[in-house]
Amino acid sequence: MKLINKIKPLLLAFLITTSLATIYINISHATDQTVTCDEASGCSGVTGPLFNETNIYPTQTFTQTVTAVNNYAANRDFAVEISSLNYSDSTPSMADMLSISISEQESGLIVYSAPSINDWKNAGYILLSNIPSGQTRHYIFTSIFVDVGNEYQSKNLSFDLNLGFEALPPHSSLAVTSINCDNRNFDAIMTLKDDGVVVSGVDIEFTYNSSTITKTTNSEGKAQAGFTQSGESSVVATPQSGGFSSQSIFVSAPTGCEDGGGGGTVAGITTTYSSQFYTPAQPEEKSDLKEEATQEGMIEGISDCSSTFLWWIPLVIQLIVVVGYYLLISHRSDNNFVKTLFIPIVISILSQVAHRIIGCDCSSTYWCDRYWIINLIIFTFTYIVHQIRIVFAKE
Repeated sequence: MKLINKIKPLLLAFLITTSLATIYINISHATDQTVTCDEASGCSGVTGPLFNETNIYPTQTFTQTVTAVNNYAANRDFAVEISSLNYSDSTPSMADMLSISISEQESGLIVYSAPSINDWKNAGYILLSNIPSGQTRHYIFTSIFVDVGNEYQSKNLSFDLNLGFEALPPHSSLAVTSINCDNRNFDAIMTLKDDGVVVSGVDIEFTYNSSTITKTTNSEGKAQAGFTQSGESSVVATPQSGGFSSQSIFVSAPTGCEDGGGGGTVAGITTTYSSQFYTPAQPEEKSDLKEEATQEGMIEGISDCSSTFLWWIPLVIQLIVVVGYYLLISHRSDNNFVKTLFIPIVISILSQVAHRIIGCDCSSTYWCDRYWIINLIIFTFTYIVHQIRIVFAKE
């Protein structure tokens, strides 16, 4: 019985930690968007900013997720495009300083990648992947602000992002598997379909750097070739027959590697990346991109960072307050559930809110972006120590 009594506080701490982790994760993804499309009402669901990040510094990576729901009666391909309407860039070009990568969460494949926003715009509409009728896919948009200097202070970029479904045959799509610092090998995978039906027996010529590999689409309409990442360049897949178009995906080096695969940090720069939903008065006519949901993106407001804020100060305050509180109540006999946890929970939430308001400023620290993990560690550790002290004090 004594052992059970000692374990109970640990189990309770685990349940509370799991619940709060879910809350914090939901907060951090609050700006993700969902696009739902069907025959009756077209596309809807984009209700706010896709990107709404502040204090972005050079080499920082930021991501958002677009959820696509296909409520059409037939399978359709989800597509994305930067419209030429309302596209405004600066001199020097801000669009050249932001890379873009789009991966499908369900398959883990990178379905599109380009070294810059300008390359993405010039590529026109991009077919991401096929979504069966009634099903959902999650697309993770990842952008990296490259190493820049003060020449980009007060520069601006604005663009309109169209999201929707495409249903015209025939078409080809290309995806690549992800790479990391420990494994630079990747596969390029091309899929051919005609009116929703897979096409087999077509030779695909894959080219990456100076290497060329020819593969034939199988019974699933897929051809796959393996390469090893070296430098930063595009892999190109060209169907040799059937009237299918060639596709390319930019393969970038993984960041943060010891061999210098990633970029460094340039102090003294911050930027704001934001967007807002808009509906154009006269949308651009397209014969190949149907039922569009429109999202506007904007990058603006670069300014100097003269100092780096000590982002961990709210965590120190949280730790001191919670430890002090537990010491204050440790000698009381009425340590019920509410009195034990209410104040620490409130302090933990306030600490997280303070971080959301303050942000990381110019800091490039790995743990600053994972503030909520440290928050939960403080909450859980102090609670467990408090419960253990009470258990052993009674013996």
